[in-house]
Amino acid sequence: MATAPTRPARRPRVWFALIALALLFLACVAPVTIGAVGRGPASITIAPPDPDADVVQHHWVSAMLSGDEPAALELLAESDSARRQQRVRSYIARTDSLIRLTAAGGLLGPYLDQFELLGSIAGDDERQRTALSEVYFARGSLCYATRMVKGEGAWRVVEWAAAGNICARFLEQSLPGAPPSRQAAAEAATVHATWANAIFSGDVAAAAPLVAEIDPEGRQRRAQLYADLTTAVVGAGAERFGPRQRYEILKPFPQNARHQVGYAQTIYERGQLCFRADLHYRDGQWLVNRWILVIPEACLA
Repeated sequence: MATAPTRPARRPRVWFALIALALLFLACVAPVTIGAVGRGPASITIAPPDPDADVVQHHWVSAMLSGDEPAALELLAESDSARRQQRVRSYIARTDSLIRLTAAGGLLGPYLDQFELLGSIAGDDERQRTALSEVYFARGSLCYATRMVKGEGAWRVVEWAAAGNICARFLEQSLPGAPPSRQAAAEAATVHATWANAIFSGDVAAAAPLVAEIDPEGRQRRAQLYADLTTAVVGAGAERFGPRQRYEILKPFPQNARHQVGYAQTIYERGQLCFRADLHYRDGQWLVNRWILVIPEACLA
């Protein structure tokens, strides 16, 4: 039987000042062209989809988060090899420092080693764009901007920096429909609980309408995939932690006005597994944008 425990109140921590200083420092040293995006007018021009740009962005963000210098060197648009190496090392070091400081501060909880590509802001022409990605912690995220240019048929990275609240602004503009009212925001908890109960029980018919896909067949396929993977993971957990005792659905929290995050955990005799649902508010309803397995500490943050 699922339960919905409440969390104890979180107390302010002295690390807050340290994290604020780190964020301020990185914001100050970030390239002006990227920083200006976050400080500009409310309206954002969304770039049209480009799978090739998405692939480059994904490889670049992965390289930044994993410290993969050789991979990043291949993607940076810098003709001078020495300067290219210097810039890549600087980007990696600054990214690592911000993530470690944020995780150590505890305000956002532990680092999940997860990120999501949100989309791109259009540049001055079709050969330029600023791609946005969110790096996830248990109770929040960091927004990063990857400015790219296209030359000789290939996208390359020209700048990389933390981007403040631009991801929330981008999501607000990119999702259809008006933002949720206070009452609608509270409905995310019901949707999350319905989703988690359906997925854990294998009820694909109940889960499919809650998937953030446009066509019914796509919703059905994703719901089936999530249900199958969850069943397999939960079963494997029993082999590792002993018999499963129950599962718990935790109350979601707002990442921003359009994005809420809910966790659910399966409790075993000697351990637990933690699942995360990211819900987006679009066209007057909360829908599940993704459902993933994360570190157990996320459910305890």
